[in-house]
Amino acid sequence: MNVDLFLWFAGLVMTVKSAVDKKSNTFNLKNSGNDIDELSNSLNDVVDSLANLFGSDTSCKFRCNDGGKPKPRPGHKPSSNGCGSFGLELDTSTLPVMTKCCDAHDECYDTCNKDKLECDKKFKKCLEKMCKKLEPDLNDDESVGCRATAMLMSSGTQALGCQAYLDSQKTACECKSSSGQEKTKSRKKTEL
Repeated sequence: MNVDLFLWFAGLVMTVKSAVDKKSNTFNLKNSGNDIDELSNSLNDVVDSLANLFGSDTSCKFRCNDGGKPKPRPGHKPSSNGCGSFGLELDTSTLPVMTKCCDAHDECYDTCNKDKLECDKKFKKCLEKMCKKLEPDLNDDESVGCRATAMLMSSGTQALGCQAYLDSQKTACECKSSSGQEKTKSRKKTEL
């Protein structure tokens, strides 16, 4: 691990430390507004740093080795796993509607030939629409928490979602060579 990546990761851990309930390993949306504002600003900086460090995900494409177009895998049904990734589960109990956005995003990634950027844009719009719709019923801290969580989730998928997208596409698609053997390759312009 290079030093810049280590320092970034250490900063991220310190940034989210106060927002994570260590007992349940969940991100708690009920933190005070000041903590959430600080977290939101810090996460924005982290996402910008990641984009600069690793490049953008505009090059995250699933391709067949033989140059053919991936085809939907027969019998495959898109699936979802709710909100969370990398072992960190988001507590959406105060905003259960958020899970619908997460599920739709997961299913988009898990549908053969869906474009990652389009999936991410729809996810961001879904989260923003959800927060706007819920805003009249939320107190100030919850409203700020909703927007901060939506920003964290949409920015995270845009900056860090390439591998999850490629894994889902590999499950959802098949690439058959002329010999009938399955061949795939995942391509990302910036390699780690």
